[in-house]
Amino acid sequence: MVRKAALAAAAMAALAGCAAAGAGGAVPPGRAAGPFPDAAFALVLDRAALEAFLARLPAPAAERVRQDLADATLPAAIAFLGTAPTAGHRVEIQSVRVRPGGVVEVVVRHEAPPSDALVAQVLTYPVAVAPAPGERLPEGLREVRFLAPDGRIIARTRPRAGSGQRTTGVQPQQSRR
Repeated sequence: MVRKAALAAAAMAALAGCAAAGAGGAVPPGRAAGPFPDAAFALVLDRAALEAFLARLPAPAAERVRQDLADATLPAAIAFLGTAPTAGHRVEIQSVRVRPGGVVEVVVRHEAPPSDALVAQVLTYPVAVAPAPGERLPEGLREVRFLAPDGRIIARTRPRAGSGQRTTGVQPQQSRR
């Protein structure tokens, strides 16, 4: 009963548009629908942008990203689903695709525990990192979209024109369908 109440509260907070981790002020707030209110999504292109983004994540999630990127090169896509109230949540970045017109699409799969599963009542931090095809990223990056496997937009953002910023990220708000 407590688990269902916590999940319902998290879902209502996400739909209400609670503020959470962005990306270093580089991009105006985007729209996202993470499963939890502090969800954050980003495409980071250099170490300074990565550190600015990680500073806004909970420490366990930031440490996991640092471990995953220890030997990897940037750019990278990062999907943090937010602080989960139970064990059993998983996230996977299935693909990072460059589309015509300066658009990058990141397909993100979220797996929640079955509704009847017995799960530990412990905070977890589901986060995934995937390399982005740096040599194929457009110079005039217009938009980054984080999509569910069914094509539903989880998060999207448009970098400010001429900002010269090397990161793009979004804050959780109601999704667009």
